[in-house]
Amino acid sequence: MEIGSIYTVIILGSNSLIMLLFIINAIFRSSGDAAISMRVLWLANIINIILDPCLIFGIGPLPALGVKGAAIATALGRDWLFFINSFYFQRQKTSKN
Repeated sequence: MEIGSIYTVIILGSNSLIMLLFIINAIFRSSGDAAISMRVLWLANIINIILDPCLIFGIGPLPALGVKGAAIATALGRDWLFFINSFYFQRQKTSKN
């Protein structure tokens, strides 16, 4: 229960950015540019796949965090995805003006 609660707190703590990410992805898809949304989702999953073993098992200079590391890797991947999507959104918004 203790291990699961740590994971839940970290994931729920990053939910506000995840909701904004879903909104930006919906904007891209509805504007006819679903390719950016798909590519950025791939990138987030790749970041998560790379960070998961590093933070779970402590590969390299990173400490072994176990389940907490899995939650942090997932949250970081999604948060980076939000910032990348925001960059693309701002770029498209300024290029149309």
